Amino acid sequence: MKKVLVLSLVLVMALSSMAFAAVDFSGKFNAEIANRGPGFLDDMGVSGKLTVNIKAASGSDPDWSFEAESFLDSTDDSTEFALGKYLLSLNDDYFDLYFWGMGRELSDKGTALSMLKSAKKEANHRARLVVDAIEPVTLTVDLTSDKALYAFADVNISDDYAAGLAYKRVEEEEVEGEDEDPAPTPEIVSSNTIALWGKASIDMFTISGDFGATLGVPKAEEDDEETGIAFGYGAKVAADITDELNVYAQYRGSQDGFDGDDWKKSEFKLGATYTETALKVAGTFTMDLAADSNDLKVEGYYRFSDTLGYDDLFDGDEYFNNDAPAAGLVANLKDFGVQDVTLLVASPVVEDMVWARADAKWAPVKTAEEEGEGETTKHTFEVGAYAYVKATEKLTIEPSVIYKTENSVIDLKGVATYKIGASDVALTLTAQKVMADEDAMDEEGDAIAKEVLKAAVEVKF
Repeated sequence: MKKVLVLSLVLVMALSSMAFAAVDFSGKFNAEIANRGPGFLDDMGVSGKLTVNIKAASGSDPDWSFEAESFLDSTDDSTEFALGKYLLSLNDDYFDLYFWGMGRELSDKGTALSMLKSAKKEANHRARLVVDAIEPVTLTVDLTSDKALYAFADVNISDDYAAGLAYKRVEEEEVEGEDEDPAPTPEIVSSNTIALWGKASIDMFTISGDFGATLGVPKAEEDDEETGIAFGYGAKVAADITDELNVYAQYRGSQDGFDGDDWKKSEFKLGATYTETALKVAGTFTMDLAADSNDLKVEGYYRFSDTLGYDDLFDGDEYFNNDAPAAGLVANLKDFGVQDVTLLVASPVVEDMVWARADAKWAPVKTAEEEGEGETTKHTFEVGAYAYVKATEKLTIEPSVIYKTENSVIDLKGVATYKIGASDVALTLTAQKVMADEDAMDEEGDAIAKEVLKAAVEVKF
């Protein structure tokens, strides 16, 4: 997008001068020295990326606000700024209007069981209109970049009861007669789906349901009518048995031709979660009745401190903030056969100085089709060990080693981060060597064996 940064600045300055807006500028610059060849010193190069963030609003209680990022990246030989994540909000007494995209998130909008759902993240561009001036009804209209139109009318009857009506229209191009016509004219084919939903909380129970229909579904050639209606339906009952125990049962189904968002043909699901200060255990059983298959996931976690939430106990960017050991186990079964098992452990080793984390996984790997045989699956073993060492207030070191039986992969890596002066700016040095079987390739077709040597710094302003 040519001259995006300049145009953005002009737009913001124009708006601010007209509405006395508060405008904030910030950004960051990333510089990097790294090898791009297979060896540590092969094809060394220098690159940089400048990101500028703009925030503007019409006041403390803004009628409008705008935030966006724009960047210039030398790695793609670009000489022009590109538009990054952005969000424009227009707020009136009667409605709110939003424009967002390029990876920005706003919020999900959908029916009770997500039969129709407009996702919060937009890779390209999105617009949303919200009208909430007519209580207790809220109207929402979403127009997505892939030519989909969503409309929702929600009624909040009370804190315990809600219902609504939803609509989705999707347009697709179909090309017929390509063999006869070298330049055929595409035909626009639309799909229209409507849905009703409801949700009620009664004592310990929460009951949710979706019912929808796709109109104009093509029928089989032998049918007298060219089009018909395909229905989708689903219900869920959840119960808080105690403060620690929650259980639910759910069914989702549909007829051929129903156009729901990731809606199943015939699926039954059971789930249970038990959570207390030191222990969390969860299980989900899913039966695909249409495919005659089932999946079972069981996970359990134990922690000796509640400093970190269960989701962060083994996160590579969080585990070194914990002050006590933790352990976890995750297992997946398919058709009652074990698919994979993962064991997780993390613990401080030296108080406020050294932390360690490890994982071991027994997982399936698909093998290439052999002559006379179809694709088969075998299991491999993966183990990883990681450490975080706070050597000084300015220097941290993160060594790791990973071993995989598939292709005999040994991945050795070390990352050192050093803070410059008294600021938060840090210089990061990375050295990595991956050893593997000769001719071993990853999913993108690149050699698994490699060497990486990199120095990088990020300056925020």
